[in-house]
Amino acid sequence: MAGLKSPSLPFAPGEEIRYDVRWQMYRAGEARVRVLPFTQVNGSQAWHFELMAESNKFIDLFFKVRDHIQGFVDGEFTGSVGYRYAGMGKKKKEIRVAFSPDRTTAAYSNFNEHRDPIDIPQGSFDPLSSYFKMRCFSLGDSGTLSFPVTDGKKAFIQKGDIVGRERIILESGEYDTVVVVPWVTHFSGVFKKSKDPTVRVWITDDARKIPVRIRIKVVVGAIYFDLAGYAPGQR
Repeated sequence: MAGLKSPSLPFAPGEEIRYDVRWQMYRAGEARVRVLPFTQVNGSQAWHFELMAESNKFIDLFFKVRDHIQGFVDGEFTGSVGYRYAGMGKKKKEIRVAFSPDRTTAAYSNFNEHRDPIDIPQGSFDPLSSYFKMRCFSLGDSGTLSFPVTDGKKAFIQKGDIVGRERIILESGEYDTVVVVPWVTHFSGVFKKSKDPTVRVWITDDARKIPVRIRIKVVVGAIYFDLAGYAPGQR
């Protein structure tokens, strides 16, 4: 299929990004984001993304995390065609978001809870695939990123402001980055319970556009995802 391995995209199947996760000053766990081999969704070839996140034994005492999230995007990378979330926290979740063939509606389900389909803009991305969509923009000194997102419960336009450039030092190395601040107006969960929550993303200022640090500030404190390892995909 044309466009499946477009050189204009900063990622390819086989890419793996590993993060060390910290809560305040404490090691909290690890996360891994992968681009898996292309798969079939509704008879068409699709991108397949995966996020695995696991808290360590210390954090398990307060809030156990065992998340497995998958996002599926059409082969031309114009919008999501599927989404799955299996998680174990305060409540066990088995979420599915099914997209209509024309991708104008999305239907959410979680075990026996089935919601009516909602209308979505064409070209909408699921929550995990949004991580990859963000990397597809040309990042200058300023400006605003904007694209439609849905989690099956709601549909909205996700925006993010480019606020500057910064060189940061992590355990994994030094990186020249572009800093993006996503808008969190439409975020749910702990964001709704927090006063002035913020998300800040440091993305490498190169062709790979790797998010090397993600900082989330919410009511329970600051959570950091810092790059621990990177393996490129195969084009």
